[in-house]
Amino acid sequence: MNTSFKKFLKPIALFSSGLLLAGSALAADFPNKSLEIIVPYSPGGPTDTLARVMAKALGENLGQPVIVKNVAGGGTLIGATETARAKPNGYTLMIGSSTPLVTAPIIHKAAYDPLKDFQYISTFGYQPTAIYVNADFPANNFKEFVAYAKAHPNEMNYATYGQGSAAHLAGELMQQEQGFKMRHVAYKGSAQAVVDVVGGQVPVGIDMIIPLLPHFEAKKIKILAVTQPQTIAQLPGVPSIDDYIKGFEGGSFFGIVAPAGLPADVTARLNQAVKAAMDNPDVKKNMNTLAMTTRTSTPEEFKEFVKSEIAKWTPIIEEANLKKK
Repeated sequence: MNTSFKKFLKPIALFSSGLLLAGSALAADFPNKSLEIIVPYSPGGPTDTLARVMAKALGENLGQPVIVKNVAGGGTLIGATETARAKPNGYTLMIGSSTPLVTAPIIHKAAYDPLKDFQYISTFGYQPTAIYVNADFPANNFKEFVAYAKAHPNEMNYATYGQGSAAHLAGELMQQEQGFKMRHVAYKGSAQAVVDVVGGQVPVGIDMIIPLLPHFEAKKIKILAVTQPQTIAQLPGVPSIDDYIKGFEGGSFFGIVAPAGLPADVTARLNQAVKAAMDNPDVKKNMNTLAMTTRTSTPEEFKEFVKSEIAKWTPIIEEANLKKK
């Protein structure tokens, strides 16, 4: 299952010269005041940290301050709903990731349609998860792990940082594709989940890279694979899951979105600013610290990618009985 970004360019019809002129007039002096970027998470987390670095770089490229606004709650639905309902003038943006744009609207009853209520600007990064086990676990690589799991059906628990998270869904996809079953244990964040795997209370875990690094370096856990086709520089000797399952990706993408109805010229200006931000040394350093891969796109490519992700994860979520009635 290959979810790499593809090129889906479609012609855009202009329904009236009046709309074109109005958009051009708006874009001519855009931006002429500060912008706001909504983060649908609480302050202090990895997404918030990344958003603040991105905001600074975008502000430098756009010539206006970009202010971060945290709108947490509802499993990212509250912040995403506020973004969707804002004026489509380019001054309200959101850090769009896998949860608010793909998984949360599938699992819950969202007040927005992720494909109709947002203007996609550009992706900017991808953060894989990793499959890890306690240091005493009998498997030393992913192949041995699958064999062990098949020999002990539904006997093992696996820990993640949340119900419906990228890590949780990666675990469900892995089980469905490899034909074995484990029991999911959802924690409220990575910290306690990793501690319990290190301590042996839970034998297996799936998480983002950064919380695992100190335990990996101390040899308190074994990381069996990262869930993207590329290996990670921060994890020397750890293979990609692509060595075992071709095309498997089980992490989270990140990008910038705005309310639907944004003029084409403003969209293009913001797209250029996001791509320019990827050359900013602070952004590069922060993304490297978070073990993220840079991935930019056109607005059309971003939207089509989200569409493909919704199609990919909907049956996985339904099979795992995660969808709320």
